Amino acid sequence: MRWALLATALAAVALVLPARTVANPIDARRAVASYDAMQRYLFDPRAGHYRKRVGAKPDAHAWPFSQALAAAISVAKLPSPRVAADVQRRLRTLEGRFRSGDLYTAWPGGDVYFDDNEWIAEALLDWSARRGDAPLRARAISVVDAVLGAWDRNPSHPCAGGVFWTTAARNRDRNTVTTANAALLSLRLFALTRKPAYLTWSRKTLEWVDRCMLAPNGLYWDHIALDGAVNERHWSYNQGILIGAFLRLYQVTGDQAALVRAEGIADAALQYFDGRWDGD
Repeated sequence: MRWALLATALAAVALVLPARTVANPIDARRAVASYDAMQRYLFDPRAGHYRKRVGAKPDAHAWPFSQALAAAISVAKLPSPRVAADVQRRLRTLEGRFRSGDLYTAWPGGDVYFDDNEWIAEALLDWSARRGDAPLRARAISVVDAVLGAWDRNPSHPCAGGVFWTTAARNRDRNTVTTANAALLSLRLFALTRKPAYLTWSRKTLEWVDRCMLAPNGLYWDHIALDGAVNERHWSYNQGILIGAFLRLYQVTGDQAALVRAEGIADAALQYFDGRWDGD
């Protein structure tokens, strides 16, 4: 878990850096140092794959692998030919180890988790935009379309709608992480393709999380089961996804109300998580 948080933090630091210039060389050095530490302690060059934690076997699942891929893509913006080559190798591993049809499994031959696929789609879109790679962009679009196909269409379910977390029969939860990320990706594809269906999907997904997952304190709960039971845990990443979704809605539509929503969630998150960051 800790190494995945390192990769996520690394991506966050590098993501804001321009593609060809570095505004703050200290941030750039931190990004590269973090990336090098991730590679030194968590990547097994013989297996061509990552460990879940230092000293473990190189058998990381798709979620931490997607975070490492996103981190490499972010650091490659510095730019870095060395890291760019790493990205290409990680993409080959992704396809060979995790791909199953239009989606990616959590482990070879395992179940599909839709949040894994959403993180992967974001990474594919980032790299395709940087490289002008039309096939990779098409691959990302096919992933997003498959995720949207996991929308709950049974009107008899409590809080009908939402994107299921996984294809595993043992779990039929609909989650904030899967549904809000569907909004983020739909908005990104609307900006790329100008297809109205993606904007419609973004509004539909955001309406569901507001209707079913929004807590009285302005933050979002985690998921709802088919029996109507709601897991009321507040995870920081769920709040971050919603901030990003409403910001992106503002960016592509100019809707000032969406910007106000993003600011409100951010204020509520800062207040709630103050003093709790280490335990989240």
